[in-house]
Amino acid sequence: HGFLTVKSSVPGAIISIDGKSYGKTPLDGPIALPPGNHTVTGSLNGRTQSVTVKTEALATGLVTLSW
Repeated sequence: HGFLTVKSSVPGAIISIDGKSYGKTPLDGPIALPPGNHTVTGSLNGRTQSVTVKTEALATGLVTLSW
């Protein structure tokens, strides 16, 4: 697995990765994901943003959503 840390400039954003919900920011820690491309979506106050990231085995990536 690879790992992905998701942060948000404003707390309370609802985070999903590949359609699976992981809760609201701040998240507890990195999320374990299989290597490959993943779509990270954040929703906050009616606004949504998505970004595609690639995870690699045994590496930790970072996504920061700015509102």
